[in-house]
Amino acid sequence: FFKKKLDVLTAEEFRNGEFKLLWEIDEATLGNTYTELFTIVDNAKIMYNGMSDFAKSLVSDLGEKLNKIEELMNKYLQADKAAAALREKTNAFMKKWSRVFTLNKANVKAEDKSAIEMTIEDYEALDKDVKEAMASRINNIKMLLAVIDSYNDTEDNTPIGNDKKNTETVIKTVTKTRLTEKPKRI
Repeated sequence: FFKKKLDVLTAEEFRNGEFKLLWEIDEATLGNTYTELFTIVDNAKIMYNGMSDFAKSLVSDLGEKLNKIEELMNKYLQADKAAAALREKTNAFMKKWSRVFTLNKANVKAEDKSAIEMTIEDYEALDKDVKEAMASRINNIKMLLAVIDSYNDTEDNTPIGNDKKNTETVIKTVTKTRLTEKPKRI
C-alpha cells in the first residue's frame, strides 16, 4: 500500500512538478529553446526511468511526449556543435550523479544528505557554461537538503539525569514526520 502511494506521489510530481512546462512544448517552441531545455529533458528522463512500472503507467503519455521532445532536440543538436558539446558535458554530470537526480520531496531520506552534498560540491567545480545549464536542477537538489534538515529538526535531546561526575546521560528520540497531500487522480 505504502509503495503504491509513493508511486502515485512520484507520478503526480512528474506530471505537475518542475517538469510541468515541458509537457506544453511543441515543435515550434522547441526550435527556439532547445539549448535551454536539454538539461531539463535529461532530468525528466532520469526521473521517468527511475520510476516503478506502476508509476510509469500513470504517466505513460508523458513518457511518449518526452521521447518525441528528445528526438526533436537531437535533430537540432546535429546542426549545433557548441550545444552538442555542452549537452555531452551535462550528460556526463547527470550520469555520474543520476541517483541524486532521481530524488524528490516524496522519496528523499536523511541518508541521502551526503550524496546530495557531494553532488553540489562537484557542481561547483564545473565549467561556467555547464554550471549555468545545471543551475535550476542544482537549486532543486539544494531544496532537498532543507527537507532533510526538517527531519533533523524533530530530534529531541532531553537530558534525563546527572551522576556525581557531572556527566550527562541523554536519550535521543528521533521522530520523522512527513506531511503528504492526499493523492490526486492522475
